[in-house]
Amino acid sequence: MTEFRFHVPRHWGEKIILVLLFFLFTLFFSNDFGLIDIQKTAIILAAGIDRTEEGAFSVTAQIAVPQASKSGSAAQSAAVNGTGETLAQAFNEISIKTGWFPKLIFCDLIVLGESVTDGNVFDCLGYFLRNEQMSDNCLLAACEGSAEAVLNAAAPTENMIALALQKILATEAKASGNVSAVNLKDFAADYYAEHKSGYMPYVRLTAEEGGESGGGTEGGSRAAAAAQDGGKNAGGKSGGQTFDASRTAVFYDGRQAGILDKEETFALNLAVGSVRQATLEVPFGDAAYALSLTDVSSKIDLDVDNNIPRLSVRLKAVARMSDAAAPEPIGKIAATNTIPPEVLRQAERILENDLSSLFEKCRAAHCDIFGAVDRLRKYETRFHAAYKDVLLDRAVPSFSAEIKDSD
Repeated sequence: MTEFRFHVPRHWGEKIILVLLFFLFTLFFSNDFGLIDIQKTAIILAAGIDRTEEGAFSVTAQIAVPQASKSGSAAQSAAVNGTGETLAQAFNEISIKTGWFPKLIFCDLIVLGESVTDGNVFDCLGYFLRNEQMSDNCLLAACEGSAEAVLNAAAPTENMIALALQKILATEAKASGNVSAVNLKDFAADYYAEHKSGYMPYVRLTAEEGGESGGGTEGGSRAAAAAQDGGKNAGGKSGGQTFDASRTAVFYDGRQAGILDKEETFALNLAVGSVRQATLEVPFGDAAYALSLTDVSSKIDLDVDNNIPRLSVRLKAVARMSDAAAPEPIGKIAATNTIPPEVLRQAERILENDLSSLFEKCRAAHCDIFGAVDRLRKYETRFHAAYKDVLLDRAVPSFSAEIKDSD
């Protein structure tokens, strides 16, 4: 019996593979495979959450508006508002108003107004945690006044307010110690931890000098219109305003418990953040010095000694001279690695005082900003049941900072 074998020449096999590859590439570039149809979808870049006087949620969504590529116009955005007893209803109302189906896959910022932070913020943040499209890395921010006013403001550097705020609140700002940036995942982890405490940047609208952002008659008319309708003009933007996120809102059990000032925020970021390089201003005598801090590290410990809980926070950093508000010889200007010891000691005292100030402010609001209760359960288990409810009141804190020059 003769066995029949079908043999394909090698060069034909290569041609078949090339044809298959060409077919797959054709499918890839000619079919969207479920990609977003921008004609039917509202691409939400940021969401602002407020509460109405009746207690309903008011959602302001900043939606990216696609522009024709031939026009060469910059990308634009529109702020659309919806209300509802739940956030899902509010977003559905936005869909009804615009005819677009809202998607949160590109939403990288959530701004919470005062009417929301006065209560438990997880009344609304739970919606974003449940949403499968939502990224856990979405940035959070509390704001002064209403979130609607913030998202309707006019940024001097960006056409889209969402992008301007994301630059201010991005991880680069946190790495410099200036902004206490936090994402949805980390804030939720702190809320569901035993200490129930967390923080997020606190955004304020500030007026530029002159009160105009664009200058001329148009800028003046916009500013006047904004003053008449509570910060918005006919185009939905306000003039002559910038953002200040140098303060930090601290939370306990989901409610805003207090606000840290700029110095306390800086100290907090050094203690609990990942700071790569920060600038510390040190007034000394009749001059002021700016020190560039690198190799920043911190250690937070809790131990119980003779039935007394003791919380210690220790900072270490290497400093270089960045600037001095006084004339100096050329030799000192060139020697950036050498800093007078008395300036270093003054810098250490400043950081220690700021750490103490922020801890006492948080302790008064029952906000366990350094996670002392969690450390008590982990390292001093036998005292956990007795001290967990009174730990902040009984804890004896100590703060130390060690700054040395790079020589």
